[in-house]
Amino acid sequence: MTLESALNAVCDALRTRVTQLPVVIGRPDAQAERALCVWPWRMSESAAGRQPFLPMTARGAVYQASVAPLTVQFFLMASPALDSVGLQALDAGRRALIDNPVLDQGRLQIVSETLSMEELAGIFLSAHLPLGLCAPFLLRGIVEAT
Repeated sequence: MTLESALNAVCDALRTRVTQLPVVIGRPDAQAERALCVWPWRMSESAAGRQPFLPMTARGAVYQASVAPLTVQFFLMASPALDSVGLQALDAGRRALIDNPVLDQGRLQIVSETLSMEELAGIFLSAHLPLGLCAPFLLRGIVEAT
């Protein structure tokens, strides 16, 4: 599974429960139309998950790296957020991810995250976005390089 297919799996899970707005991957300010946005803003790889496997062959050891578990931090945001449709879509999306935290036959897990106001302000400020209503989540799973 690639990073793109993992994020698409999140969007597909949201589309089954959110009918108020289309679900897209991206920043809320980049959407020309109203949408429920899955905005990935940070990804990290677990170093503990990348253990080298050294098989012994007749010619010596051949290094093969295992695929590392990846964590993607993302915001679920409606654009525009503070109208009735946006609020309903954001709430339905938040509940959909909390109620169905396992995707792709157990290869992906979604976890609700809590960020401080300082962390949120820093993220939004560095992205040149006004601070807005959002639901922060973590997406954990095995993501392979393409």
